Amino acid sequence: MDMSNPAAFVSAEILHFYVGRRVRALMQVVRSDGGVVIGKSTDEKQLIVKGFPPAPLTTFVEVFGIVNSDKSIAAEIWINFGDSIDMFNYNKLCQLANGELKYLFLDSILHRILCTEDCETYQTALSAMPLPDVKTLSKD
Repeated sequence: MDMSNPAAFVSAEILHFYVGRRVRALMQVVRSDGGVVIGKSTDEKQLIVKGFPPAPLTTFVEVFGIVNSDKSIAAEIWINFGDSIDMFNYNKLCQLANGELKYLFLDSILHRILCTEDCETYQTALSAMPLPDVKTLSKD
């Protein structure tokens, strides 16, 4: 896995925060027309992915790519996820990775610390992060 350019977990609703950046998104394939795949994101919104996926595509696909200015994703990697997956839980993961638990996921600051192998700085940064109250992380 290439850790020099981590991909943020996203749904269609939050793509606009990541224009020009690398993301990963899960979608239910609705239609594939030569170089463009249209699907339903984990948040039930339309997601457009540009690129040439492997054939055949399964019902659910995770893509890694760069968010274009038109809020589509230019796919670099396509991963078939099969014909059944819990979209609700993946969407919760996207929400947590971009919300209250963002610090648990690789963001650019934490990534730079890890890449410099400065363990003392990493441990200091990690110890300063507040842990969430587990009771508040219940299913809505």
